[in-house]
Amino acid sequence: MKGRKGLLTIFGAFAAPVILAAIVYYMGWFNAGVTNKGEFMQSEIALEWLLPENPQDSKWIVFYNIPASCDEQCNNVLYSLNQGYQALGKLQGKAHPVVVRDTASSMSTAQLTEQFGYVKVLEQHSAQVATLQQLSSDFVYLVDPFGKVVLRYQATTDKQAMIMTTKDWIADLKRLLKYARTS
Repeated sequence: MKGRKGLLTIFGAFAAPVILAAIVYYMGWFNAGVTNKGEFMQSEIALEWLLPENPQDSKWIVFYNIPASCDEQCNNVLYSLNQGYQALGKLQGKAHPVVVRDTASSMSTAQLTEQFGYVKVLEQHSAQVATLQQLSSDFVYLVDPFGKVVLRYQATTDKQAMIMTTKDWIADLKRLLKYARTS
């Protein structure tokens, strides 16, 4: 009888944590360890045309596709890209904000450059239309030095929420720069 009790006690001591962990996992009673603040892209989207001719000059890109009519959300995103780039400090040489302007956009390239001086403005070309249609103007995208879109961040009309979004992409970008082997 003693041997059987001892065996059951040892089995219970090893089985109880496994059973308890399974219950906690399947009931969803814990917070999964997520370190990124943005949302990973579900499909692979490549923006090779954003990359410089010389691969040594490649940087991380914070990308935004400007809609035809630049509303309050669009202005908030442009402002946050400009301010976020300044907030990068010494890491400015490793990342750059880039926007693509539709030719029918309400804001000209000159206006954008004047208001948001740190943001690089590119004109949309017909070869890019299919790719840009996959990238909603409701999101800011983080693009790696190889031209692959990695993360996206929800854009909003609320200025305070957009500031928090800026902090999120800065935090993710800093973490990626820390671990990237390309820079």
